Amino acid sequence: MPSKYSCGLLAMIVFLAPGCTVIDSTGPSDVGARSIWVVGVSHIVLPDKVGRLSAIDASTLGIGWDGGPYLGWKAGNWISADPAACQLLVVIRSPAQAENAARVLQSLGGQQACIVDHTHSLQR
Repeated sequence: MPSKYSCGLLAMIVFLAPGCTVIDSTGPSDVGARSIWVVGVSHIVLPDKVGRLSAIDASTLGIGWDGGPYLGWKAGNWISADPAACQLLVVIRSPAQAENAARVLQSLGGQQACIVDHTHSLQR
């Protein structure tokens, strides 16, 4: 009969076994390039974007390396933009912010702004 310790270890191995993920976010002109690796369960979202930028949302449960080792739950988002191309960076996280951003962007006229839209609701 296996002990509780070996059953717990087996459950942890089965839980962490679903996959290995490597996130390599190379921004425009390698600005803000970073590499993250994770063994465990990962949820990666690439939000809508306008302009020369890179944006990633990642949630992980497992073991990994992101500037240092970690074990457990980790969530974060990374945005890297080329300052020469993005004089204004707009990050939209809710429908209300999308409405406000649309008004601000309309008032800017023809100027190019870089936009990261997590709601996928911004009309372009």
